[in-house]
Amino acid sequence: MAVRQAGRGPSGAIYALVIFIFLFFIAGGAALMIHGQLDEARKDLAEYRATEEKNRADTNEGKEFVKAHEGDNAPIDQAVADRRAFANLLVGKPDASLQDAKAALAKHNVSAAAVAHINALNDKLKTQSNLSAMLAEKVAEIAKLTSDIENLKKTHMAALAAANSDHDSKIEALKQDHQTAINAAEVAKGVLEAEYTKSKNASDATIQKQNQAIGKLGAEMQRQKLEIATLRNLLRRESPSVPDTTNHVDATITAVHSEESLVYINLGKSDQLVPGLTFEVFSPLTGVQLTKTGNNTTLKRGKASIEVVKIVSNSTAACRIIRADPNDPIRVNDPIANLVYDKNRKIKFYIFGEFDLDGDGRATVGDRDKVVQLIQKWGGEVVQISEREKRLAALIGKEGAAKNVLPIGTDYLVVGREPAAPGKIPEVGSPAEIRAAIEAKKKWDIYNMLKREAQSLTVPVLNQTRFLYLIGHYHQ
Repeated sequence: MAVRQAGRGPSGAIYALVIFIFLFFIAGGAALMIHGQLDEARKDLAEYRATEEKNRADTNEGKEFVKAHEGDNAPIDQAVADRRAFANLLVGKPDASLQDAKAALAKHNVSAAAVAHINALNDKLKTQSNLSAMLAEKVAEIAKLTSDIENLKKTHMAALAAANSDHDSKIEALKQDHQTAINAAEVAKGVLEAEYTKSKNASDATIQKQNQAIGKLGAEMQRQKLEIATLRNLLRRESPSVPDTTNHVDATITAVHSEESLVYINLGKSDQLVPGLTFEVFSPLTGVQLTKTGNNTTLKRGKASIEVVKIVSNSTAACRIIRADPNDPIRVNDPIANLVYDKNRKIKFYIFGEFDLDGDGRATVGDRDKVVQLIQKWGGEVVQISEREKRLAALIGKEGAAKNVLPIGTDYLVVGREPAAPGKIPEVGSPAEIRAAIEAKKKWDIYNMLKREAQSLTVPVLNQTRFLYLIGHYHQ
């Protein structure tokens, strides 16, 4: 609080200093003015003395009078004494009046000019007396101003001392407040340190107890784990094995349109999904249910069955409802499963024949390469050409090598346009005609042989149109 009051405006010491400076300049100005007047009086006195000396020099008496009184330090008193001596010289008595002096001068034939000069000297004397009085008044005024200045100095010094005393007292009060705050902070610090130490000791004790309890719980957990393992072993011996069905969920239902007998699932083109694939729908409460007989695992019949009819996007497909239970309808988030389907396995394609993708009536190698690119882009795998040529060479070279033409694990056989039925190989003809007839018969035989083997192995055979529909090329 003391600091704020001190900061509201100038202190008393500043006010006193300002007043002192103001009065000092006033006194200085007055002193300069009086000094100027004194200089003027001295000049007038000097002129008077010069005039008087000149007048006295006109007569021998005046010259002696000037010599007698030259260098006197009291000009006024000396002038009066000179007047008395002059009167005594002319009239014979020092108290003679001016009329007596004039009469004496007339008696001694003194000129009127000398009388006028004496009158002028008398006037000068009066003027000099007046100036002396004025000088005395100015000296008195200077003495008064000097006294006032001394009084102002004393007042200023007293105010300055009072301001210093007040400033010192405020500083001392601030020091005391600061020390009081420090003492209070030290006391609070000690209290907080004591509370912290107390809380820390209590926390350490609690942590120690909890660690002991955790150790006991860990030991109890280990004992219970051993007991659970023992019970599980007993349970396996006495109960039939039940397969884990949590890893057989392929997808879930994302939308249901019962009026259209359609549902949508979260599988699509990027998951190697194909139209015609079927799934069983189960309840989230029961999960996917399997039946295990010996080494064979089969999927139980779900509450509904669906079939993929359209690939909508990379992660969505539309399915029609094949079978449903009115008492347990299909709902969103129901799991679906197909034991054969695996979205993480690439579907294998075997390609044979000539393709015309641009529909210009000409089959080219570029069109066949385009089919390979479409399969790879869709996420499938094309059987290597080197393996196919190896099998075809075996087929042509040996009659018994015609079995197992399709690579093991082939999922789809993709054939181009059907080759023309070959005619009879001419016995007589040009070599080119004979070679062309032989090549046409080989293509026809291999084409039919692949189709028969695919049918025997239940491998779907896709022509160009069905293949493009399968991978969704027609929907792009």
